[in-house]
Amino acid sequence: MNTALIVVDMQNAYFGMDNCRKSLQGILGYVNYSIHKFREADQPVIFIQDEDPGVESPGYDLYEKMDADKTDIFISKRFSNSFWQTDLENILKDLNVGMVLICGFAAEYCVQATYQGAMERGFEPALLQHGIASSNEKYVDFVQDIYRTTSIKVVEYMFKTKGF
Repeated sequence: MNTALIVVDMQNAYFGMDNCRKSLQGILGYVNYSIHKFREADQPVIFIQDEDPGVESPGYDLYEKMDADKTDIFISKRFSNSFWQTDLENILKDLNVGMVLICGFAAEYCVQATYQGAMERGFEPALLQHGIASSNEKYVDFVQDIYRTTSIKVVEYMFKTKGF
């Protein structure tokens, strides 16, 4: 079984919002480090992009400092749950993914909904510790308190021991 990293809504539109920028900037390095570790382990990296900013607008694009690569998978979504009316579930099944590590924006909306969507579809979800952002840090703390959270160091150990 594989483990996939799902990076939710790390887009220009949200980095451009004054009330979100600090939280997003605070997780950027950790998320990019995690992307690198997933690629090193030849595990899938999936970027989810919310269509709310408008797919033709610059706000829809991934933030310029995101470590995205053309070999990654990119999925556009219209709803908070990244699984709802997208091909995410089928893509994960085709890649023999059993566990998903979720990071990105916004903790109390799209990240939480994607976590629950993964669980409902039989995947083992976890949040990336220090890898979720919000317009209000109390929501980050709350979501990390109620859902399974793991560090990239634990995931790295799993990769080394082939325990993913």
